[in-house]
Amino acid sequence: MASVGIHYYSDFIPETLVRLVKKQTVKCLLDLGCGDGAILFALKQRGLLKNKKVFAADIAPQRILKVQKIDRDFRCFVIDACQLDKVMRPKSVDLVISSQVIEHVPDQEEFIRQVGRVLKPEGSFYLSTVFKKRYAWYFYKNDKGKWVLDPTHLREYRHDKELVPFLEKSGFKIIYHQKTLWQFPITDFFLKRLGFGSDIYQRSRLLRALRIVKLPILGYYCWELVSQKRMGKANETKD
Repeated sequence: MASVGIHYYSDFIPETLVRLVKKQTVKCLLDLGCGDGAILFALKQRGLLKNKKVFAADIAPQRILKVQKIDRDFRCFVIDACQLDKVMRPKSVDLVISSQVIEHVPDQEEFIRQVGRVLKPEGSFYLSTVFKKRYAWYFYKNDKGKWVLDPTHLREYRHDKELVPFLEKSGFKIIYHQKTLWQFPITDFFLKRLGFGSDIYQRSRLLRALRIVKLPILGYYCWELVSQKRMGKANETKD
């Protein structure tokens, strides 16, 4: 489900997500498809996880091992996101975070349904994914022979209607969404090829400074969506 590439630790967190995590009503959160835990690392560095219960789930065992090293109190699961019901109770979290995951998932409807299942009524869902303009191009191809930003992407959204209706059908109300031109840190490109680990930026002040130099990728955008689970709607279950 997730890309096998390195997820580098840094202090960066999207401001949209910061505002959500800071809410007093958010006492329990889940990072679904957490990868190496880059988001959780940044949230902890900024002191935003104090007095909060944190769950992390990813399909890759080696990634979960890295997440457990960030904080031993994190409750971690090696699980496919579409089988989340096997390890988590319904209506158990206030916020689900899923960054750059849904484009890897074969069944996006089941993925969204599972999110709705674990969220408490009026809980929040922060979702980010890839949005691709008609003229966009990158040098990878996926298994279907399509040019993509990442070779493991099963889909890259081109229209709002390819995702928003699935959220609404599952009982979510879209609160906010925006698309920001994708910018790739040039240092990441070289560090990945040299085989450096996730913590390289934490070990080098110089590299942290150089990471601000980014290359825009024409036609590719990061699409952030914040939605809220409606009371008693389609995503309620009988569990």
